[in-house]
Amino acid sequence: MSDDSGASDSDERGGFLIPKPPGEAGRANSGGYNLQEKLGWDEKRFKEFTTYINETSEKLLVPNLCFSKQEPKALEKVFRMTAKEFKIEDAYEKDWLIREAYKLHLKYTLEYAKKKVVRKATTGIKKAASALNIRNPTASTSSRAKYATHDEDL
Repeated sequence: MSDDSGASDSDERGGFLIPKPPGEAGRANSGGYNLQEKLGWDEKRFKEFTTYINETSEKLLVPNLCFSKQEPKALEKVFRMTAKEFKIEDAYEKDWLIREAYKLHLKYTLEYAKKKVVRKATTGIKKAASALNIRNPTASTSSRAKYATHDEDL
C-alpha cells in the first residue's frame, strides 16, 4: 500500500484513522455533532449499529452507571466486539466512534433510570399525601386557614 493513497482513501483500510469531530456527539445545537450525519452511514447500518450498542451495553456493562464509572476491562471488551462486528477495527482515531456511541447510550440509560426513580418517589409522595387527606379530612385548606386566624387572635 502506498503512502499517497491515505489522503484520498477514506475507508477503514486506507492507512489513516478518521479523526473525531470537534464537540460532543448528540449535542449538535451546543457545538457538538450528530453522530449519524458525521458517519455518513445509511439508515439501516446506523440502526444496526445502535441496536448492537444497546444490546451489548445491557449484557456487558452496568446500565445505571455513566461511561467513566464502567469497568475498563468491560469497556475494552465491548469496544473490541463492536469494532469486529462492524469491521471498523483501526478505522477511527482512539476508537472515538465506538466510545461516543457507548457514552451516548449510557448517558441516556442513566438519565432514564434517574427519571424513573424520581417518578416512583413522586408517586409515593402523592399516594402518601392522598392517604393523609383521607384519614384527616379536617386538614383541608379552609380548616387550616380557620386555625391560623384563631392562632393570631391569641
